[in-house]
Amino acid sequence: GLAAAATRRFGASFRCGTRVTGLRHAGRRVVAARTDAGDIEADAFVVAAGMQSVPMLAPLGVTLPLYPLTGYSLTAPTQPGHHHPPAISVTDLHYKVVYARLGEQLRIAGMVDLIGRHPRADARRVALLARQARETFPDGANFDAATSWCGGRPATPDSKPLIGATPYDNLWLNTGHGALGFTLACGSAALLADA
Repeated sequence: GLAAAATRRFGASFRCGTRVTGLRHAGRRVVAARTDAGDIEADAFVVAAGMQSVPMLAPLGVTLPLYPLTGYSLTAPTQPGHHHPPAISVTDLHYKVVYARLGEQLRIAGMVDLIGRHPRADARRVALLARQARETFPDGANFDAATSWCGGRPATPDSKPLIGATPYDNLWLNTGHGALGFTLACGSAALLADA
């Protein structure tokens, strides 16, 4: 897979489940990422931590104009032969809802609330999202068994993500994509790689 290819080609290592707690710097260079498993030294660092980018960079004097847009999603199970979810991702422009098939599940995502830095689910919004999904794809999934999620999508005031250099010589940003994080991920990575 991707991890194996990155390891072979670039000597990358992956530390899944490791929490980055901050950055250690000397002058204009970051020298290590502080983690719950100890410091990790590297030549270059990219902060791509969504809303956590703000507290991570604050001790370095880097301020980011990020604000969390609270977004909602439902994940509903599907049963072959019984449910008929879309085979490809679909965007409903009227309701501003995206549908994506994830194996035997249908992910429904949409809506944005401005409710501050501590997102909390509004049961009325979750119910509305489920109702819209039922209207659009009545046989798409078992909506009664859907699980819901809400979280802060890191957005900038002008909706342009923060991709590029910081005042530190070896520290770059890739954050602030709002509701389009996965949509813009590959293009953002390419822009950053060329920076």
